[in-house]
Amino acid sequence: MKPEMFPKGDVTQIFGVNKALYAFLGLIGHNGVDYVRPHGEPMYAVEDGIVLEVNNHPGGFGRHVRFLSNTKDARGYQREWTYGHCHTIFVEIGDVVTAGQKIATMGNTGFVVSGHIPHWNTNPYAGTHLHFGLRLMKVKTRGGWSYAGSIIKHDVIGYNNGFRGAIDPAPYLVGANDDVVAPTKNELQMTVISLLRTLYNLLKK
Repeated sequence: MKPEMFPKGDVTQIFGVNKALYAFLGLIGHNGVDYVRPHGEPMYAVEDGIVLEVNNHPGGFGRHVRFLSNTKDARGYQREWTYGHCHTIFVEIGDVVTAGQKIATMGNTGFVVSGHIPHWNTNPYAGTHLHFGLRLMKVKTRGGWSYAGSIIKHDVIGYNNGFRGAIDPAPYLVGANDDVVAPTKNELQMTVISLLRTLYNLLKK
């Protein structure tokens, strides 16, 4: 996959756009990055972690999986990765996943728009795409909350940012020449750059 805008790459919707479209979900814009690929194409874990949620929300991410990274940044935050609109999911809540493990296949379940906004007008796969999302989590020994079926308690960092804590991945994405676009200097971003480089290499197979 090429994390650049279609038709040069596979990105059909970037973070923060289409505010009116996502207002009914209580968001101030799109809270992830959408990639288009053929229906059923495999998707892989971007890093080692543990599965927090496997669920189906017909009005949202459809069939989706979320997992929490094993590693922490300097502030003690861990990364929660969301793979939305899946067709098939191969993992369950509580499963340990490793980087490069096939966890799902590309689908078009849930709230999928095809042809009604500029980013989707040229989608060659009739709405099939991956919603790729990232949030930071602080795992708690007391308090916090958990997904149904998960024993891991945590807080979402920046939950009230208008995107329910989601972070704009755009500065971290890898271009067609495997170069990082506009990296910043903090440790978290450098960690995510490395992880997204791994995702790019896995999904371009």
